[in-house]
Parts: sequence; C-alpha cells; structure tokens
Amino acid sequence: MNVAPIADLFSSVPMDWIIVAVIAIAAVLFTLQGGTSRTIAGAIALLVAFSALGAIPGALVLGNFYEQIGSPLVQAVFSLAAFVLAYVLMRRIIGSSMRSGAFPLPALLAGLGFTAILLIVWLQIPALDSIWVFGEQARAVFSDPYRLWWLIGSFAALAYSRR
Repeated sequence: MNVAPIADLFSSVPMDWIIVAVIAIAAVLFTLQGGTSRTIAGAIALLVAFSALGAIPGALVLGNFYEQIGSPLVQAVFSLAAFVLAYVLMRRIIGSSMRSGAFPLPALLAGLGFTAILLIVWLQIPALDSIWVFGEQARAVFSDPYRLWWLIGSFAALAYSRR
C-alpha cells in the first residue's frame, strides 16, 4: 500500500490547521463524553477570562503585579489560570442540568463553536504567542473583519447544541 499521497496531503497542510483540527476533535469528544454544559461553560469562560485579563492592568494591587511580570510565558500561565478560574465559576453558574452525553450533531457544533471562540481569544492575548504563534492564514481567518461573525456563529452553534 502506497501511503505517499496521504503523507503528501498532510505535509502540505499548515501546522496551524492541524492544531485547530486537533483542538476541534478534542472539543467534540469532550462534549460527546460529558455533555454540552461543559463545552458551553468553557466557551463562556474563555470570554470571561479575556475580559478579566483586560481589566487587570488597572486593578488595585494586581495591576502592579501583572505589569512587573516580564516573561510572556508567565503571563500565558496567568491567562490559563484566569481561564481555569472562570471555567470553575461558569460550571457552578450553568450547572449540569443538561444531559450528560450529547448526540453527534450537537456535540460537533458545540466543539466547533468552542474551537472558534478559543482561537479568537488566543489571537487577542499577546502572551499566548509564547506558547504557539498562529500564522498569517489563521490570523486572517479570525481577524477583526470576521471576529464578530465567528462569535455570532459560535454562540448560535452553542445555543443549538444545548437543546
């Protein structure tokens, strides 16, 4: 069996899109296993954490601490900690009233919606570039002219997946 055409196909795909596909597949599997409430809480937590991170520089006590952090990697860890905290809070707010598993179509839509929101938030936080820098193609797809439409589509997908 000649696998060269398959290898050529994957070698021509930019690494950014492979990473996006892996994130989307993981989100779909996560949703299939645990239900849509966790994925919806994660999507909302991404936006809450992003908003909170934007407010930190002007915050009493934390503002000075955050500005003194020079390493982008430490700021990225700080961003991850903000997401984890927001996720825990969103899970408590949303609860688990939705079914524990999800059907394939709602799980697919929830996973794709979460992935799009994750990419939008990722591209807005410069410190996350210390973990992975998305290329120009991914940045163009999720850039300012399209960001609103990605968010609207993602939240519509998440709303549908909740039914």
